[in-house]
Amino acid sequence: MEQRLEPWLELTGTPDHDAREISRSLHVELAGGSPTGFSSHLRDGEIWFWQQWCMMVARKSA
Repeated sequence: MEQRLEPWLELTGTPDHDAREISRSLHVELAGGSPTGFSSHLRDGEIWFWQQWCMMVARKSA
């Protein structure tokens, strides 16, 4: 799922210090630095990233 960084940080209640560190890491990635694994990209001057989901469903036997 593609997400805009700033609204996502607000939605998740990420503490300010951590939000700044996440933003810094994604800016470094966009400038050619180490990959973060979030596949960040710029769109209209904002950082977007791909949030991956995995859902597992299991059934406990009786």
